[in-house]
Amino acid sequence: MKQIPCIIFLFLISFGIHAQNKDKPVDWGVKGGFNSDICNITDLSIDGNRIDYSENTYRVGVSGSIFMRLNIERMYVQVEPGYNFTRGGLEFRFTDRLEIRNLANLSWEFNSLSLPVLVGYHIIKQAPYGLNFFAGPKFSTIFKSKNTFSIDTNKYPLDFEFRNYYCSLVGGVGITIGGLFVDFRYDLGLMHLLKDITYTNPFLGEDPFGKIELKNKMNTMSFSLGYIF
Repeated sequence: MKQIPCIIFLFLISFGIHAQNKDKPVDWGVKGGFNSDICNITDLSIDGNRIDYSENTYRVGVSGSIFMRLNIERMYVQVEPGYNFTRGGLEFRFTDRLEIRNLANLSWEFNSLSLPVLVGYHIIKQAPYGLNFFAGPKFSTIFKSKNTFSIDTNKYPLDFEFRNYYCSLVGGVGITIGGLFVDFRYDLGLMHLLKDITYTNPFLGEDPFGKIELKNKMNTMSFSLGYIF
């Protein structure tokens, strides 16, 4: 029974090799994989108190997309609309209004639609194998999010206001065997992702609403597995 996944994988590789048509001017494909965010912070403060040190809390998200690739000899242009579920967080210490030193955790997860436009070059293009690198801009819009803010063991309601759109620069490398491929990529955020963050803390008395200032550019590492038809 343990040999069945290996047999299926070898069959897919064999099928991809025989189905490959290297002379096609346009390729279509699908891909899916995993991602992990790296929050690049330029400014962080709680209720006006600046936080000088924080650590990323790495969490794994998923993504999926379809793509169209226009082949121009060894070069290609690829348009890749897709869906992303992204997760991340920060851990830091701060002193609140009551002069109490706290350990805090800020976490988020959001859904987004993205459109990378990539230009690639095949370093190796000898059927059935290939090696290429690619780069280009990526445009994203966030449509749903779930966020939490905890101080020690207490969790508080949190309201994130994201930008309506977000731009990043993508770079990566891909390896192909027939119709199958894997790619590794890194997204470099070009804009601050958040506009405003507020939280509610009933222990603060008559004015329970606190404010978190977080200016960050989101970088993402991702790994994907796909198939070119």
